[in-house]
Amino acid sequence: MLTARRVVVGMGLISAAPTLSAQTTLIKRGLRSSRYRRWPETAPAKHDLTEEKKMAAPPCPQPQDFSVLSGFITPANDTTAPDSFAGSITASVIDTSENETVRILESADPFRVLVEWCICGQLIQPVAGCWNVSLFLNRIDGIAGPSSGPLGTPQTTQVDSVPLQSVQPESFQRCYSLPFDFPGGTVVPGVYSLVAVITLSTISCANPGPLVGDLLGYAEIPVLVFFVD
Repeated sequence: MLTARRVVVGMGLISAAPTLSAQTTLIKRGLRSSRYRRWPETAPAKHDLTEEKKMAAPPCPQPQDFSVLSGFITPANDTTAPDSFAGSITASVIDTSENETVRILESADPFRVLVEWCICGQLIQPVAGCWNVSLFLNRIDGIAGPSSGPLGTPQTTQVDSVPLQSVQPESFQRCYSLPFDFPGGTVVPGVYSLVAVITLSTISCANPGPLVGDLLGYAEIPVLVFFVD
């Protein structure tokens, strides 16, 4: 059961009472039956495929896929104006020896995880506090190893560490970029997924307060492979 919620963002008050309704439609179809009726026979349908359609080979050379699974919730999500305070986030892995984005890299090479995110909307002006960004590595090849769990040390940055930008019509935006640098040998060879998680603490990074409720962003790199040359 969903109940009305009131959310305070800075000095703005957002009120909403979301409701859900479901409608079920039953379609009845009457069929005449007869013990003496004989239905006409029909030939099975043919689905002829050309050789090209039977199996489409992947293009070669194949373009690299750097897709990221991501999501961002804010206190405005459950209101009638979710765009009044919205967010976005992404992450990438960079081979710093080659200065290129990768999903496959040698475990002996240094690398960087770059987390980028934005908040936008009419109600973000009074938002203040400290962003907390953490990385997590999950081994997905089924081999037990030491390189699972938190990756590196969480980092923080003040909300007002980047300028507030005006966005037409009558909106605002702040965008951030936070690098995590790792030396070679940080991750043992294997197949992993990598997740970046961002939260917001009240007050400041020097004196952090409680986390802001209903505010969290994540970005997942579904496959990241470390190998031995």
